[in-house]
Amino acid sequence: MHLNRTALEEGWSTETLVSAVVHRIFPGKIAVVSSFGAESAVLLHIVAGVDRSVPVIFLETGKLFPETLRYRDALISRLGLTDVRSVRPDPATLAAVDPDGKLWRTDPGLCCWHRKVE
Repeated sequence: MHLNRTALEEGWSTETLVSAVVHRIFPGKIAVVSSFGAESAVLLHIVAGVDRSVPVIFLETGKLFPETLRYRDALISRLGLTDVRSVRPDPATLAAVDPDGKLWRTDPGLCCWHRKVE
């Protein structure tokens, strides 16, 4: 099955496409990565409508605003998401490269690298 072609030719809705991916094509092998920002709410709403137990991966950088975390928690509750997993940077690495937690002031790119990529 060529998913893109099938979805386009048959005029699948976004929900139908997500359902096919979650339940038929990659059952038990798919997750969604989300920042839980305002734009993420749409995708999370669609995923929750298909299967609230799809794992949602959230990157907890340790530098998020409290409002972001409250919004994340509100979305989880409102959408009934049941498997949200927070991924955090390695504490030993952060202690070595950003011991005072202020690397973002002098080198934001490097700070993001260690907290989001490495």
